[in-house]
Amino acid sequence: MYPVPLNDFCSAIVQRPGIQLSNETIIRRFFCLPPCSPHHADGGRLSLRLLRDEVARDLIRLSVILAKLAQRERNIIRDIADYIERHYHEDMTLRHISDRFYLSREYISRRFKQEFGENISDYIARIRIEKAKQLLHNPNLRIAQIAEIIGYQDEKYFSKVFKKMVGRSPNEYRKKHTT
Repeated sequence: MYPVPLNDFCSAIVQRPGIQLSNETIIRRFFCLPPCSPHHADGGRLSLRLLRDEVARDLIRLSVILAKLAQRERNIIRDIADYIERHYHEDMTLRHISDRFYLSREYISRRFKQEFGENISDYIARIRIEKAKQLLHNPNLRIAQIAEIIGYQDEKYFSKVFKKMVGRSPNEYRKKHTT
């Protein structure tokens, strides 16, 4: 590869009218090079080989940063799932969750579905129904009490959701699983 003269390289970059930048400043701004960079230490000439190596290192650093961001996204969705598991008994909506985590409802919905394979409302319902199954083993709790404990204010709606997810009503489930 042939080194490119620095002046030819810089003259190819369009500058804003009224702004005077030296060739050195342009190179540093575009390539984040320190003032004594080896890329142009050869008499004011830019070595493409050295530049290519620097760009390759920068791309590797960028890929590491992107991997960390992706991990952070997975972590925030897991944080949302943990929050739901701890607060399933509260009146919980996607809007409430988005406000709590400072994320858009659309983003949470899309990422939650990608991460867990189900939408957030189904996840909340599943967590609540799993807890209800545990509570149904206690014969001293009425169905209405269990519904309220897990976050449903309406016993009939709770029974409807329970039957849809479990395949039997809460009473049928209790009879089958308690002896």
